[in-house]
Amino acid sequence: MAEYRAYTVADDGHFDGFEPLICDNDDDALAKARGLLDGKDIELWSGERLVIRLTAHKSPPLFTHEIKDGGMMPKK
Repeated sequence: MAEYRAYTVADDGHFDGFEPLICDNDDDALAKARGLLDGKDIELWSGERLVIRLTAHKSPPLFTHEIKDGGMMPKK
């Protein structure tokens, strides 16, 4: 058994929490880390070794255009 940590990554790129994991191998740890994805990226570490960075599927903005000067313009 090996010790892992699944760190949640804030929007500014810093870690803002972690979940300790005890797993048989990287594959088991990866499966557990995927289950923790909830709108934030996760970095899975085993000691000083980065195993993988998982990217959260973020929802696209609800409104992509706005009315400006009488016309429809993409939001910036």
